Amino acid sequence: LKAVLSPPVPAVKVSFVELGGAVLGEAISRPNGTAITTASLGRPGEYVVRAVPEATSVFEASASEPLRIRVLGERVYVRIIVVDSEGRRLYDSIVDVGGARLRAPMGIAETVVRTGDYDVKVYWHGLQVFSGRLRLEGGNVTIRAELYDVKVRVLDFTGGIVAGEYVELLNGSTVLAGTRTDEAGRAVFYRVPPGEYTVKCGAASALITVPEDREVELKLPPPMWLPAVIVAAVAVITALIFIRLRLRGRPSKR
Repeated sequence: LKAVLSPPVPAVKVSFVELGGAVLGEAISRPNGTAITTASLGRPGEYVVRAVPEATSVFEASASEPLRIRVLGERVYVRIIVVDSEGRRLYDSIVDVGGARLRAPMGIAETVVRTGDYDVKVYWHGLQVFSGRLRLEGGNVTIRAELYDVKVRVLDFTGGIVAGEYVELLNGSTVLAGTRTDEAGRAVFYRVPPGEYTVKCGAASALITVPEDREVELKLPPPMWLPAVIVAAVAVITALIFIRLRLRGRPSKR
């Protein structure tokens, strides 16, 4: 850092002061009025510095105009790994680092940047799945995208598991995905972004909010024909009991 006194005055103490009041360095002016010192600016960023001469009994001194110093930092290699909430790599994603778009076909983006803080965004199939400010200092950086698995378990009206049932995931009235339950009655929708959805299986449905509701249980109602069958069965049993009682009450012939 260098300051020049006007008019040139030797042997004057000059302090180089940051905007917040921190003294970065001090120097004594030379015969030509210059004062030179070195300062350590720890982190990349913008610094505002003034040269403040010390007043003497002969001269009144005023501080200099502010000097803005931008420290860019060293250039480092960064390897950005994009994964979903389960830690699976996010293929065919795009990573935006400070406005520079990097393709990550295998879920990995590589670049060289200056050490510092950057606004980072991740896009997957046109959808923004991450946004945040990250400090990049070199090496591997893992970004966890906001994509979650929704697990649905389907039971019948008795509480038994139901295999092979078709389950849908809807956003409003729009069907986003559909799959069938496995032998354990489970269906999984992979990499669902945050939001409100409906999961539906036959006549059973539930409103969910992702990521809060990631495990859902649907219980199917009794089939429509069951009440009629029950009524018919009760009628048959009642008739049989009535007939049996009549037969018991009839006198026997000898």
